[in-house]
Amino acid sequence: MEKRAHNRLKTGFSTCLDGLANATKSGEYYGDGMLMTNLNAALSNQPDGMFISYETLRAGNLTFVKGFDALGAVGCPDMVLEVVSPTSRQKDTVILRDLYHRAEIAEYWLVDPMRWEDLVTFDILRWQPDGYASVAKQDGWIESKIFQRSFRLSRGVDPLGNPSYQLEIR
Repeated sequence: MEKRAHNRLKTGFSTCLDGLANATKSGEYYGDGMLMTNLNAALSNQPDGMFISYETLRAGNLTFVKGFDALGAVGCPDMVLEVVSPTSRQKDTVILRDLYHRAEIAEYWLVDPMRWEDLVTFDILRWQPDGYASVAKQDGWIESKIFQRSFRLSRGVDPLGNPSYQLEIR
């Protein structure tokens, strides 16, 4: 997969989830580039996206810290997103899955546009004491408890023949 498609996927999720967070006044969605640290899991990473509810902020389960030229989040966000790339497959599907679970992040959204040439997989993994469990799809829709909505990701082709992606909400 080329970097343009990877970037388009992250942008689509950011646009959709930031809009939903703003419309519902439920929290803040941060796209690629925000450093997230969880001391309990010995984790420091920049996920492709993360959502932090106002409830989490009020409870003090996550705080923002300004460091050298950057703003970081310390604690436990409600949700993280990773989009698999050729260089991140092991990290996203094994290493971060374990670390995010140890950090007790309620939902881990994993998007894999690489598994098959014409398909993209999208899973919401829900935290369970013994590991993340994939949320079952119902007619292609996946329910998020965090957002209290169901989501579906579809792949199409733009007018130039490049992959395009649409995250739908209901």
